[in-house]
Amino acid sequence: MATVQPISTDKLNDPSHSKLHRVIASDSEAADESLVVDASGNVNIKTGKQYQVNSVNILDGKLSLDQTTPQTAVGRFTFPALTADTNTLYVDEVNHRAGIGTTSPGAKLDINGEVLLSYGTQDFLFTANGVYGGNLILQGQSAGTNAFLQLFTKDGDGSDSLGIDVYNVGTPASSTNTERLTIGWQHGNSQYVICSVKSGSGSLRPIVLMADDTTSQLYLATDGNIGIGTTSPTAHLHLKAGTATANTAPIKLTAGVNNTTPEAGAIEFDGTDLFITI
Repeated sequence: MATVQPISTDKLNDPSHSKLHRVIASDSEAADESLVVDASGNVNIKTGKQYQVNSVNILDGKLSLDQTTPQTAVGRFTFPALTADTNTLYVDEVNHRAGIGTTSPGAKLDINGEVLLSYGTQDFLFTANGVYGGNLILQGQSAGTNAFLQLFTKDGDGSDSLGIDVYNVGTPASSTNTERLTIGWQHGNSQYVICSVKSGSGSLRPIVLMADDTTSQLYLATDGNIGIGTTSPTAHLHLKAGTATANTAPIKLTAGVNNTTPEAGAIEFDGTDLFITI
């Protein structure tokens, strides 16, 4: 049975060996230092020779170090490849990548499966599915507990812009042809924005707000015009035509109290009469 013993007294008196320990195979092999860890953390196996571990495997709770070869230079153990339970955890030593649930990671960290983020009273499941071609999902896991997605800067003093960009054409790295929708905070003008942006040869696109695929309830054209119920506004505010059916009039005013002091351009309805002040 292997034992751990301090280095002999003569070595302990030597500053270069003051923190050395060794593992020997049995008491009868005391002279054979099977494993030595020096003060710098270097590991030597068998008579001072150092070994490099070419692969590390963890399976059923057991650790195995395979295909060790002696090294002439002094240094620590190195682990070029690491595999735990086949593809639970895999380290690609050639491309310097790590995979969880995959043995062929395609990025610095490649996770094949779901990720659970646990904190406080609400857990979040980070996953994806193939609905509509592919969805990235962040789902709260605790029923009866609020779940919010929040985006903010470090200091939160409004001096930095932040937002979410949705690219239709191009990528963030592109500079000659992009089209995107930006939702966020614009610190230069101190305002929240929902805007269509283009660069280079990209085209400026309209913005449409609708409920349940209702056609163009609010249409923001690229020339600055606004359409309600129409996708071709020809005025700053263009309303679709009404019909003979009740509740389809293009505009309706709620009855109220007229201004005490008339204001030019005001349109008011007191429940009986319509007033337009010129």
